Amino acid sequence: MNKTIKDLAKKYKLNKIEKRRLNAEFEIIKLRTEFAVFKSKKEKRPLYKSLVKYGGIERFFQKLTKKQYQKLANKLKKLKSENLNQKDINQIALNMFNKSDYKKEIIQNYIPSKCFTYGMWKNKGVAIHFRNAVVPKNPFKGKEYEKRKQELKDIALEVKEKYPKAKYVFSISWMWNLKVFQSFMPKSFNKSLKKYEEKLFYSGAHWGQFYKYTGSLNKKRVKQFKKNWKFPFKTVLGECSIKDFYDMYLK
Repeated sequence: MNKTIKDLAKKYKLNKIEKRRLNAEFEIIKLRTEFAVFKSKKEKRPLYKSLVKYGGIERFFQKLTKKQYQKLANKLKKLKSENLNQKDINQIALNMFNKSDYKKEIIQNYIPSKCFTYGMWKNKGVAIHFRNAVVPKNPFKGKEYEKRKQELKDIALEVKEKYPKAKYVFSISWMWNLKVFQSFMPKSFNKSLKKYEEKLFYSGAHWGQFYKYTGSLNKKRVKQFKKNWKFPFKTVLGECSIKDFYDMYLK
């Protein structure tokens, strides 16, 4: 645990779980930065562009004013990946960490009310999202598993009532590689699963696999990732008709 995390933990009187989550957030941001530097060298891509695509730097700094962001971008554009040392990489990661929404949520003790949520795509597509809202519990074990089923049933009920023109359900995540996760969706959804090529690699659909459900860093997967810079799990896309989703949860 670095000095920044220790200082924040002391300042905001964070408990053991919050400190664990805060540390994992910083380590994964650092991992993303290291991945961006690796890709910059391999693809001969300018470091700044690699940080945008693979590090998600625009997402972290989207709340800056245009002038503030331009000043930061100009500074980063002067850096070359081949000249960076670990200290430089850590500093870039620290700048992103300081702007992280998850960091703010942990410090403010914000906890989402549900793991499964959804969003609408053009009033026809139902995008299913997942985020562990029961840290440090396993969201798929015992009573928690049944709660996840109920969350999806609630989604089905709400969509049917509010969005009668909905045609299909879809979701993008590394988690659809897991059998327990697949059990939440119809067979047609699981049969449709395929690798998803994303233009930007900043979402939890990729990086969520480096967290443990306890909130800590999955060091084993990080170590595996650093060997060849290939994600342990591929990000996949699944899709099925709204009818199949309703048949599973409303019959």
